[in-house]
Amino acid sequence: MFKETHSKEKLCEVIEGIDCLSQQGFSQIGSIARLSLLALESPGRSFGDSEDVASALKAIWSISENIQNSINCESEDVGCAYLDEGMLRRFDAIRSFENKS
Repeated sequence: MFKETHSKEKLCEVIEGIDCLSQQGFSQIGSIARLSLLALESPGRSFGDSEDVASALKAIWSISENIQNSINCESEDVGCAYLDEGMLRRFDAIRSFENKS
């Protein structure tokens, strides 16, 4: 739920920050993915290169989690965080089941 107490300037600042985070993070993810594909498609590629690709995939995973968390924090600061209602229902169902056990 949006907090009515935030100024237009604050909201613009947060949106700009979110845009910056998404552009930087997704640009990094795209670059790493393209380089990984090029490595996989290169003739004469050795088996050892698989570790490079694995490291690239781990970097993609890490960057995506960091960007997701950063964007979520920015959104929460102004009361505009997305809530996955289905996920919350699943968590409630699991808690309910665990409390009965």
